[in-house]
Amino acid sequence: MGGVADQIIQVGPKRFAMLKDPLDESRQGTIQALAPFEFYPPNDEWTEPEYIEWGEWISGTGTGVVELDAQLKVVREHSIRHTTKQPDYYGRAVFTLKNGAEINCDNYPRFKLAIAKEQGVGFMNTTAIILEDAAGNWAAREETVGAGAWVPLTLLVGSVNDVLWQHTGPFDWTKVKRIMIDCHFEAVGTGRFWIDGIVFTYKIEGFRALDVTVVLKGATPAVPIQGAKVIYGHLVGIDPVSGKETYFWMDGEAKLTDTTGKVVFTALEPDWYGLKVTAKGFKEVIISDIDARNADPAPITVELEQISPLDIVVPIIVASVLILGGLVTIFKRL
Repeated sequence: MGGVADQIIQVGPKRFAMLKDPLDESRQGTIQALAPFEFYPPNDEWTEPEYIEWGEWISGTGTGVVELDAQLKVVREHSIRHTTKQPDYYGRAVFTLKNGAEINCDNYPRFKLAIAKEQGVGFMNTTAIILEDAAGNWAAREETVGAGAWVPLTLLVGSVNDVLWQHTGPFDWTKVKRIMIDCHFEAVGTGRFWIDGIVFTYKIEGFRALDVTVVLKGATPAVPIQGAKVIYGHLVGIDPVSGKETYFWMDGEAKLTDTTGKVVFTALEPDWYGLKVTAKGFKEVIISDIDARNADPAPITVELEQISPLDIVVPIIVASVLILGGLVTIFKRL
């Protein structure tokens, strides 16, 4: 979400390499990122146009349709939108992986995704998450997902977490072939829901705390910036074009109102994180590669630089010159 930051600060080592085609026969459909962090898929491909390289999205009902949505999303450029166009009891979005691309959830026993439901159309506050193995057996569970906002979910999967799921038969967690998302209406209804940020990754336990202080750049002694906004995000992959990390920015934010310019995020899951720091009159900064997997990260001090008049005037002048040059060219042709 959001545009390009004025400054991106990397505080940890890069962990990714550009990956070959995930269905390259020489790799037998496996995805391998550099240790110590792994994603399947590596960059939210299942809710972007490149999902066709992995599998197929369809509606699981005769009254629905599945499409990419470039307007409402939380990761990269698109989400998947399911629309129940004719009155029905529920909508079902189904993603079926190609042969050789099945998920081994024993290697990736943590399933993360985000779901948003259209408000005011009568959706229930529960959503069914259904996985199907290569033999056609189902594993299912229900999660609380209200309408009107993105709801991030983290589900434990794999053989070690088998008891957390209901089954139609012995389930093969090493060959998950299909993902189904069911959103039921209170009665018969029509409406839309969205899915984004689908990723399978490693199993982690416990919680972490992150201590952040925001100060004026270059000031001695340090001058805290009151009213700065700090948003944290989970790292979900790497952009295949720019090579930059992609984050699932959380909707919640901390506004620093005290005189210390300090905030402490608590109860964070062990993960890689990023921070987006903004304040009125200052350049936005993104802090990347914060390692909170095995211990609380070291306290972070973010320095914000004030926006100067030149930062505003120069782009306007450049744009004006380009427009003027274009007009001159047009008049010359006339």
